Amino acid sequence: MGSKEGDKEKAAEAKKAKETEAQAKKAEEAKEKAEKKAQAEGKKTKNAEVPKVLVTLNIVPPVDSGQIKSLEEALHESPDLQLVVVSGSATNGTEMVISAENSLPIVDILTNMSPIAQVTKKGKTFQVTLKSE
Repeated sequence: MGSKEGDKEKAAEAKKAKETEAQAKKAEEAKEKAEKKAQAEGKKTKNAEVPKVLVTLNIVPPVDSGQIKSLEEALHESPDLQLVVVSGSATNGTEMVISAENSLPIVDILTNMSPIAQVTKKGKTFQVTLKSE
């Protein structure tokens, strides 16, 4: 009789082991499914287009090339603003076009840059006064 009871115990243990294995497999599949869903949602977020705006900065004269270079470097270091183009003429002075997310506080970001003394918004452009070197 001992042998039959031992066989029953082994069968019960085997059944319990299979159930545990099945539960572990289901848990692993659920985890993988959740990870795939999270990755897919992350990709959607990363690929979503953030509205950008182009902003013109009119640099108030007098300025020299060193001041302009300092401002260019500060803009390149900024994670929020991207320098698009720098132009200059005798009539309009120096202008810079930057790209930024539409919702950013551009005046605050520019004001906190070391080469800039003052920023004033004039319509769709910003008048920027640089610190003298």
